[in-house]
Amino acid sequence: MLGEPESPRQMGASDRSDAAAPERRGSGEGAVVSRAQLAARAAAVLKARRLRNGLLGRALFGEPAWDMLLSLYVAASSGSKVSVSGLADWSECPHTTGLRWLQVLEAERLAKRTPHPADKRISLVELTSEGLAALDQFFSQAPGI
Repeated sequence: MLGEPESPRQMGASDRSDAAAPERRGSGEGAVVSRAQLAARAAAVLKARRLRNGLLGRALFGEPAWDMLLSLYVAASSGSKVSVSGLADWSECPHTTGLRWLQVLEAERLAKRTPHPADKRISLVELTSEGLAALDQFFSQAPGI
């Protein structure tokens, strides 16, 4: 996604599943779902967080790194590209705060930047394989999500 960030309503996961995601189906404990289904859970969590922030105020709930991870996870599921500034906008944080937290996510090897293919002034952000695996595991195991 190279333009303006989508609204939370538009940020749903696609039906396309990533080949690297688990594909075993079933119901009950231990069942594995597709990455598209996991990303739909992440999109619902992100939407709920935005609703909470709108109703109660963001100042009470400062977690830009988690919002960034959720946004990158949903974007990965749909094949969207996210710019650094777009990621800060999605996280609803100042760009300087977004950059600082992006550096932390990179240091933890959860996210990485790559140059934009057509505009070298822009960096794109995506989850690393470790970041994808961690969020796959979280949304597979988190109760009630």
